[in-house]
Parts: sequence; structure tokens; C-alpha cells
Amino acid sequence: MRTSRISADEAHHLRRDNLRSGADGRERMFKSIEGPPSSWDSTRRSARFVMTSQARDRAGDSVVTAGIDTTAFERNPSAFLNHDSTGWPIGRWENLQKKPYANPPRMEGDLVLLESGGPVALIDQAAWMLSRGAIRGASIGFIPDWNAIEKLLESDGSWSGGLQFNKSELLEVSLVNVPANADALAKALAGPIERTRSPRPNFSAATAFGIIGKIQAGLRVSREERRYVDDCIEDANLRQKVAVRKRLALLEAQIKRARSS
Repeated sequence: MRTSRISADEAHHLRRDNLRSGADGRERMFKSIEGPPSSWDSTRRSARFVMTSQARDRAGDSVVTAGIDTTAFERNPSAFLNHDSTGWPIGRWENLQKKPYANPPRMEGDLVLLESGGPVALIDQAAWMLSRGAIRGASIGFIPDWNAIEKLLESDGSWSGGLQFNKSELLEVSLVNVPANADALAKALAGPIERTRSPRPNFSAATAFGIIGKIQAGLRVSREERRYVDDCIEDANLRQKVAVRKRLALLEAQIKRARSS
């Protein structure tokens, strides 16, 4: 879908009804998702979630997965119920993983509830509800970069009513009742939710070697740079396998023609 840049003031005005002020005075936005909790692990009291998806939600908005900064969140990845960060956390988020090349791009994580029998009854209630599918949504609370927002346009160039949040800071992720994004869900163990893969980008070997050089020199590199190298290697391996298969198919065809002549 096409996009067009807008000012921070216009973006803020268009989504002013979706904002809440936190204890630190900063305004934050929430986006929710849902799905069946068949990945529930009763021993670990955990379930695998798609925490957020780049698919358009019910408001018509899209949060770009690659642009979500999780640095601060991962230092204290508490999980809450229905964004009630003033109450006790019900657990924590583990094993966060961005999948920017999935279709749709998304971020996954394990919701691990605290052990049973503690003083906070809400935690066991949440576990009971989650294990039975009565509550199965996840929702992110984030601070948008108001200077990095675009309008989502229809094919004729008119505004669709949705916004694309290109950069944001993740504050917290909650277990929720009411979802907004139908694509992010509690994952099923029986199979992946990924239906197809997006076309892979054109990787630059020079860029990858530059990152590898920084690593070898003991310089600090970001997670995105490490992932770029990993994806570049995976892409090269895939291309090599495809080339080998094409060569084998060509040889098989030549052998068949030789035998039939």
C-alpha cells in the first residue's frame, strides 16, 4: 500500500483519542491482537504469542516491526493484564524475536506467567482463563515517533484512514480481552501462522563483510546488523541451493535427450 508523509502535529491530532498518559507524563498508544492459545504449556505456565504484527489493525493502522525499539523493554519485560501497569505484573515476556521478512512482518515472544499459589490471585485467574481460551489477545503499548509517521493511501491516492508508524519505542505488552489486530495471536503448536514469505530484499555482500569486519575488530554491532549478516548468509545459501538444483535439472534433461536419441 502507498504512503504519504505527514507532520507530527497532524499524526498526533488524527490519533489523539487512542492515547493515554503514563506516570512519566509521556503519551502512549496501544495495539491489540488475538488468537487460539493452543501453544499453552501448563508446566511452564506459558504460551507463545505474536506480540504485534505489521498487518493493518481495526483502526486501519500499521506498526512497522523493524522500527520497534525494544531496548528498554527487554531490560524489564513485565507482562500486565489489560495494560494495568499500576497493578501487579502477571508474568514476564521471554524469547523476543522479530521476523521482518515474514508475511506479515511480526514480533513474537513467550508470555511466562508467575508460579501458582502466590499472594496475587489475579495471576492464577489469568492462567486459568488463558489455558481455556477465554482470554487470548496480546496488546503492545508504545510511544510513536511522531516525526516518522505516514498516511496509508488507497490505490487511487486517497487516504485510507490508516497511519503507518515507522518508528516506535515499546513500553509494555499485556494480555488483553479485546483485540485490535487480528493477525497477532497466541500461537498454535500444530503449525506456523506464517502463510507465505515476503520477497527477500537484495542483500549487499559488501555491507555484510563490513559488519563482519567490525565484529572481528571487537567493535560493537547492533542486533539488526547481526541479523543482516545471518540473513545475508541464509540468502546466499538459498541461492546456491537453487543454482545447484537448476544445474541438476539441466543435466537430467540432457541425459534423457541423449537416451532417447
